[in-house]
Amino acid sequence: ALLQLENSEGELQAECVWNAPGMTHLNADTFRSRFPGAMASLRSGETIAWRGAASIPHAAAEDRRAFEELGLRVMVILPFVAGHSVRGALVLAASGARRFSQSDLSQLRLIADVIANARTRRQAELDAQRSRQELAQLARRASMGEIASALAHQLNQPLAGILAHAQASQRLIENGAATAPNISD
Repeated sequence: ALLQLENSEGELQAECVWNAPGMTHLNADTFRSRFPGAMASLRSGETIAWRGAASIPHAAAEDRRAFEELGLRVMVILPFVAGHSVRGALVLAASGARRFSQSDLSQLRLIADVIANARTRRQAELDAQRSRQELAQLARRASMGEIASALAHQLNQPLAGILAHAQASQRLIENGAATAPNISD
């Protein structure tokens, strides 16, 4: 499973889950509720490699109980670390006997790091795209403001002239200075 941490409280969301036929569906809710010790270790960025219930620390009794009830024989949890924060995890669990050597764990850590880097790069691309869209929106708004200002100026200038002529004409009429045009000329 690929699990994503949604916030600093460690809320999990399953991004992808693959299950072999007959395997218990290990989803984000199951992981969060049944493996509290693993969640605490995940939040602190620890890699977890349980090779049987006996390898689970005694302080994680609830995790050990869930491990046995789900019929698991192996669980490896590799956190996705970006910068100084944990963003999710790659979880591998098996109900059959599996052996994980230190070399296997190193290779799995490398795979988890590649996935974490790809996810971080993708998030950075999405953030950059969102920033470009916001910048384009701001540029469009600025352009609309400039157009509105220019249009207002172009409309106000002739209207102000018309109003000035109308007021002058009205004053001339009121003062009796206006004469009727001579049509015979």
